[in-house]
Amino acid sequence: MEGNPSVVLNVLPIFYWPVFSCPSLAGFGCPPRGCTPRIVAGDAAFYSAANEKGAHARGVKRVCVPNRNTKSAERKREQKKRWFKQGQKWRTGCEGRISVLKRRHGLRRCLYKGDDGMKRWVGLGVIADNLIHIGDALTETPI
Repeated sequence: MEGNPSVVLNVLPIFYWPVFSCPSLAGFGCPPRGCTPRIVAGDAAFYSAANEKGAHARGVKRVCVPNRNTKSAERKREQKKRWFKQGQKWRTGCEGRISVLKRRHGLRRCLYKGDDGMKRWVGLGVIADNLIHIGDALTETPI
């Protein structure tokens, strides 16, 4: 295979992955492990009709991946709905958090070896960032 395959070709296999959820968060609407997500959000580069149909066929209720080239009024209305915009905000928030972890905690390059090492490296970065946020919250003075 020459070059990198299109991003569009790589999205559908994601829906076969088991979904992570913490048992302690079950009361907060987290699906049990292995369930299909209710909503999938992505960048406009991930949009294709095949991806959207494939996600719906696998049980995803809402797919909020914008289509830059849409001409139909129906699609434009869909992209202006509250759930669509909230899904896009959630996605950009996740990307912002990843960016902070890479910049602030050196997650650009993993210094451990293998899959377990990568999980440890990312986990320690998330814990470090959470500790910074907890410290900021504790030092704020009430008004």
